[in-house]
Amino acid sequence: MVHNLRICIDERSRKIALVRSRYPEWGLAFEDRIAYGALDAAEVDKLRDALDDAPAFARVLLVSPLQPTRSFQLMAARQK
Repeated sequence: MVHNLRICIDERSRKIALVRSRYPEWGLAFEDRIAYGALDAAEVDKLRDALDDAPAFARVLLVSPLQPTRSFQLMAARQK
């Protein structure tokens, strides 16, 4: 999951590079089709730790497609 998130975050970072200055903060939301929101607290913490150095986005949300109210916020990076 970390590998896939890094690929997507990097791709989105490149796509917003030219318009990044238009907004003070950027975030991403992904439909979680790997764990479907069934991550426990330890797994979420591991994801947060693994993505801590990801550039460009203040937040990354993982949202369960089966139960949209079940989501996890990952603080993926600090804004530059």
